[in-house]
Parts: sequence; C-alpha cells; structure tokens
Amino acid sequence: MVAESSATMLNWNQIITLFLSSAVINGGLSALINYIFNIKKSQKEREANIIQDKLNLYSILINCLNRLIEIAPDAFPANTSLIKTEYTQIFIMLDSILADKYHLLEYAAISKIMWIKMVYLQQPPNIRWDAPISQNDNRIIKTELEKLRDLLICTYNNVIIPEYKKITSKNIVEKLIQKIP
Repeated sequence: MVAESSATMLNWNQIITLFLSSAVINGGLSALINYIFNIKKSQKEREANIIQDKLNLYSILINCLNRLIEIAPDAFPANTSLIKTEYTQIFIMLDSILADKYHLLEYAAISKIMWIKMVYLQQPPNIRWDAPISQNDNRIIKTELEKLRDLLICTYNNVIIPEYKKITSKNIVEKLIQKIP
C-alpha cells in the first residue's frame, strides 16, 4: 500500500512538474510572440505616420504651387507690392514647412523648389513668366512651375497614396489630387 501511494505521489509530482514547465514554456512563447507582434505593429504605425506627413506636405506644396501659378503672370515683374508680399509669404510658409520635413521630398522636387524660389525672390531684370529666363538658361518659369506641380501630383497619387493604403489597409485618402488646368 505504501509502495502504491508513493508511486501515485511520484506520478502526481511528474504531472505537476510537466504542467508547470509547459506553462512556463507557453508563457515564454506567448511573451515572445507578443513582443514581436508589438514591434511590427509599432513599426507599421511609424511608417503610417511618415506617410501621413508626406500626404500633408505634398498637398500643402501642391496648393502653394497652384497659388504661385495663379499669381505668376502678375509677379514677373511684380505689378504691385501686394503680389510681391503674397509670393514672399508663400515662400516663408514653404521654408517653415520644409525646415523639418525636407527629407520627405525627393531630390528633384527640392532642387526645383529652390530654383523657383530663387527666381521669384531675386526677380532678374526683364524676366517674364512665360519666356526663357535668359539666353543661357532656356527654362521658363511657367513650365518649371507646372513640371514641379505635375511631379508632386504624380508622386502623391501614384506612390504615396498606394503606400498609405498598403500599410494601413484603409481607404481614408479617397480623393486623388487632380491637375488644375
């Protein structure tokens, strides 16, 4: 009888040990899986935030470019101090926005923005918005503004929005920016 109770006790000890070790293993695995899942989730959230910043930046830039295109015929040369003040304020706003977010733009866009800003703010003599800048520089302000706007719109619609939808699996951004004639 004593032998039977000691054998039963041994079996119960083995069962309890197996149960506890399996609980520890399951708890460890659960913690590891939870940790990996949380890392992936936070990485997706960071990527989504970066893409949202891009969406905001590109829409602001596109709106500013639309406004610059609208006032450009009167800006070269600046017909009034009001026009000059308006485009100066647009560039001040762009500078403040781009100061922290320039890394979200592609290089081609940054260089074009800087060129356009230089032309607007320096106002070389006898410059017109719809004619080449000079004999040495065949670029036309109107064309460069439109190219930059088209580049930003294309990137917004064909790169940023699909990235956002892929990362978030949401269709929050429903309206694509259209080119304004």
